[in-house]
Amino acid sequence: MKIEDYKLPTDKVEVSDYKKVTIKVETSYKNGRGWENYQDAFRFENEIMDILGTEGGYRLVLPKKQGECFMIEGKSSFDKTSLYLHPREFSGYLKHEDLDKICALLRDFKEIKNFKVTLEEDVYDLSDIEYGRLITDNFKDILKCYDGSHPSSFAEDFVSNCRIPRAGDDPGYSNRDVDWMVIESGVKILQNVGYFEMKERQDSLDRSDEEDYDEEDYVHYGYLGD
Repeated sequence: MKIEDYKLPTDKVEVSDYKKVTIKVETSYKNGRGWENYQDAFRFENEIMDILGTEGGYRLVLPKKQGECFMIEGKSSFDKTSLYLHPREFSGYLKHEDLDKICALLRDFKEIKNFKVTLEEDVYDLSDIEYGRLITDNFKDILKCYDGSHPSSFAEDFVSNCRIPRAGDDPGYSNRDVDWMVIESGVKILQNVGYFEMKERQDSLDRSDEEDYDEEDYVHYGYLGD
């Protein structure tokens, strides 16, 4: 099995009230060229603060440096609302009622000529600890996709192909993400204890002449089940 064909089982994982949302917006901003003029950019940012912030009551995070955009953020650690407000695309995690409310507010924007919700995807309620445990519980099946590549490369392939979307996830991925770390460390541990060499040797043995290796020897490392 190839890693791009593998799916983590989610039948026992609770689906979140949040949705992964993408809203395409039409402004005078053009990809690769930016704003047509500074006045349009200034009005767009003012409308964000006035309409989404003041009128809508959403908590806004201001850009920290040039090139960054405004962002809607949850009002508490339990509120996973987030929406990155790029002038070509708003993307993040919203509940249905907030999606409806924000779409209604966008109609008051003069700098947004048109908009369209292009994605509403289910996401799951999993903490980092719960997500890491889900991966280790299914690590034996994940290993069937292992191609002998460097642990970091295999972890990146897993994250880019198999990640379960969770409410509040940051866009993109890095080697500090929980799924990347669990996969990379798991493969490294099994490498260090000789699991792959032993398995490769066993696969080439005539089982009638040689003693089978015992996979149970590796169970206590926590990556091959109980």
